[in-house]
Amino acid sequence: MTDKGLGTSQQSSPELNDRLRLVARVLSSTTFMKSPRLKGFLEFICARTLDGKHAQINEQQIGVHVFGREPSYNPGEDSIVRSQARFLRQRLEEYFKTEGRDEEMHILIPKGSYIPVFEKAHPVPVVAEAPPAESPDTPETPVQSEPAIPGRSPSLLWWLALAVVGCLLMADLWSRHASHHESTSGAAHSLWAALFDSSRPTIVVPSDSTLVILEDLTKTSVHLPEYLDRDSISKMVLPSNLTPLTASGIYSHQYTSVADLGFAVQFARLPEAKTTQTVVRYARDLRMSDLKQANVVLIGGARANPWIELFSSKTPFYVDYDPASDNSVAVRNPTNHEAASYRENPADAEHRAYGVVAFLPGLEGQGQALLVEGTSMAGTESASDFLFDEASFAPFAQQIRKPDGSLPHFEVLLETRSIGGNAPQSRVVSYRILP
Repeated sequence: MTDKGLGTSQQSSPELNDRLRLVARVLSSTTFMKSPRLKGFLEFICARTLDGKHAQINEQQIGVHVFGREPSYNPGEDSIVRSQARFLRQRLEEYFKTEGRDEEMHILIPKGSYIPVFEKAHPVPVVAEAPPAESPDTPETPVQSEPAIPGRSPSLLWWLALAVVGCLLMADLWSRHASHHESTSGAAHSLWAALFDSSRPTIVVPSDSTLVILEDLTKTSVHLPEYLDRDSISKMVLPSNLTPLTASGIYSHQYTSVADLGFAVQFARLPEAKTTQTVVRYARDLRMSDLKQANVVLIGGARANPWIELFSSKTPFYVDYDPASDNSVAVRNPTNHEAASYRENPADAEHRAYGVVAFLPGLEGQGQALLVEGTSMAGTESASDFLFDEASFAPFAQQIRKPDGSLPHFEVLLETRSIGGNAPQSRVVSYRILP
């Protein structure tokens, strides 16, 4: 039987967990990683469906939040949502025929609606959608949306729901590791070869989004010394208006972002990873000794992954957070063509966000470290995409490559546009070769 867009309060925990894990797998799949607009579209409608915010799933809201249209735009004159909905349906069908062919549940978007349907794969087959009509701008009339469920905090509930994804998908990820290697990693081969060193393990550390939630709720900042003291985290006093269940969930679960998980999935599929022990470690479970004995990939800015503070003094670009203003990338000793900082401003009509990739020596000169940071999830995604997109990384690699073909240590600053929290494309603002 098909459930149409049930909210989180209407579903039992196992049903919600299954749907969250499915959404995360689809979003981080190869089918969707190279289609940021469709990925953002799917993420938007699934997040609101699982939050019970069906009233927000309409053409107007999708146009504004996913495709960056002005709130006053006229969907009757601009068919971007309708045309992309057709592509999204086709992309979902492609996923469930290829990478997701073994999924027990499918995601469908019925014609005439933008509310996703979670449907058992068997015995009901997935019916291929007919090819688009001659006129791609023929309007689709969305069905009447269900009313929003009052009295809930959708952003907080979505974070709480993603706790399941953060814990379970990481376990899922490495069980699929061996059978999903890509055939080549292109221009970045020498980078990945350095990080996948058979003489030492490689540790991937996604951001600790729980920490960001705690900092936002308590209006405090946590740096690495406090972060290493587990008692200091558990003693942070949450607002009294949170229910005990919500407060307990924030303290006890491991949250991370879809962008970080997407990076981890692609990283695990690299051919260079075949001969190396590679593990995902939650940031709060990491130890200093781990960093000294392994190559490490740290994802997220220092606010969400305080371990990055160990390396920030060595890098000219670093993601800075100021509660009184906005996230930015600060520049140490800027050159003539560089600004002192690059700020992500919500009021910016261009919706600019910034990403940083740094490849540098590990602690005490042992091993290698890769930092993948951003001023927001879109910024982090742009940094991830830059590394995995041959068209983006190859020209940069060619420019800095050593005569022997290897890559030097480097740091690169990227600019992208944040469309619905996703990064459609990026450009290199500046870079430095590091010692």
